[in-house]
Amino acid sequence: MWAVFDQYATAFLGPRGTAAIVGVLWPVVMLALACTLRRRIPPSAPAVAALPFALAFAWVLAAPWSMPWYTALAWAVAAVFNQGRPTQYLTMATAVLALSHNSGGHGWTW
Repeated sequence: MWAVFDQYATAFLGPRGTAAIVGVLWPVVMLALACTLRRRIPPSAPAVAALPFALAFAWVLAAPWSMPWYTALAWAVAAVFNQGRPTQYLTMATAVLALSHNSGGHGWTW
């Protein structure tokens, strides 16, 4: 998510300025996403699982670094409540991360 911002902000602010802004903004974006996701979780979900799910999933989406296996934390909490729209979002996020990080550790060849 931050790659596009990094691409353009580096031209104006330099790498250190961009890193400082991303370092400040990503927790704010994470908390905003967690609030939004928390409202999307079905009301029948136990509160003890809803908030950790929202925070874990928001972290995966907002952190400037993310790998497919980071979603395992959100999947573990999602197993506690009924499937719904947030679980479908988590499935898509996991698939996108898995497909974009499928280089086998060798980097891109083109």
